[in-house]
Amino acid sequence: ISPRPNENVSGRIEVLGAANTADFASWELDWRHSGVQQWTTLLNNQTRVPAYGLLATLAINQLPVGAYDFRLRVINQDGSLADYIVPQVRVTRPPIPATLTPTPFG
Repeated sequence: ISPRPNENVSGRIEVLGAANTADFASWELDWRHSGVQQWTTLLNNQTRVPAYGLLATLAINQLPVGAYDFRLRVINQDGSLADYIVPQVRVTRPPIPATLTPTPFG
């Protein structure tokens, strides 16, 4: 699953992974603030995704700066779960581009 642990991200990110088990039923993408126990579901889908497939494109610029964990949960038809957790994805703000201000001295 991508992004990777401890990766700095901002703006829009592509979440890549695989949701394609032999007994596949559905998958969900969850997130939480790092260090918090409760997960929040972002997406739930019943379409298989092959290895390194695009699970979602997320606009994370609305999230406060900080560390987040992401979890891909694959749910099988028998109710069993396969969890893949990416810890400590750090949401940052892109640097503000410098602008030059002309001076009267040229």
